[in-house]
Amino acid sequence: MSSFPQIEALAPAAELNTHKTANPPATLQSFVKQFASAISWFLGKVKAQSSRKTLRLCENLPLGEKRFVAVIQVENERFLIGGAAGSVSLLTRLQETPNFSDSLQSKLKEEAAR
Repeated sequence: MSSFPQIEALAPAAELNTHKTANPPATLQSFVKQFASAISWFLGKVKAQSSRKTLRLCENLPLGEKRFVAVIQVENERFLIGGAAGSVSLLTRLQETPNFSDSLQSKLKEEAAR
């Protein structure tokens, strides 16, 4: 006799061992497929958004007492901003400076034209 007579009285031993463990229920399979699809979609969105960054902090100079001056870049434009506790102000729009590669190419073209 079993040590769990109350359980055997509710359901005979033959009925207790009839659980199918080979295949998960169809609802679980459907959930797993939908969950994998959602994760794939989310990762695709995160990749797309990270490649389209348009705002970048170029330089930051803390001035003490919760104050700072920073250069930020929005797309191809740079701005000098200042900040204090509770406020941020645009100080000026910075002129575009060509990068080294562009400067070198223009100098080489000038030299070749002489």
